[in-house]
Amino acid sequence: MSTPATPGPDSVVLPVHVTQHEQSGPPKRSKVVAFLAAIACVGCCALPLLVPLGLLGGAGVAAATTGLLVVSTVLFGLAGLLWLLHHRQKSNHSCPQGNCSC
Repeated sequence: MSTPATPGPDSVVLPVHVTQHEQSGPPKRSKVVAFLAAIACVGCCALPLLVPLGLLGGAGVAAATTGLLVVSTVLFGLAGLLWLLHHRQKSNHSCPQGNCSC
């Protein structure tokens, strides 16, 4: 195994600029939508547990499970679409000399 190179006295340190968009990751709205979709997904999985407790009947669980499955699928799709739109908007953006306040 080799040892890492250490900078010498004549080395040059280049500044690294990271924009706020690169630090934040996915946009906040897609995170919120994905979180809501995850809650709907967990609710869909938890509904069958209510049958043995007598809080919900079999037909109610079937209807609610189907509804929550559809809702979570739509929300996950929407979160992905929002992320994709944000990603495409960010990659198509270019400023002269790379310094802008967008």
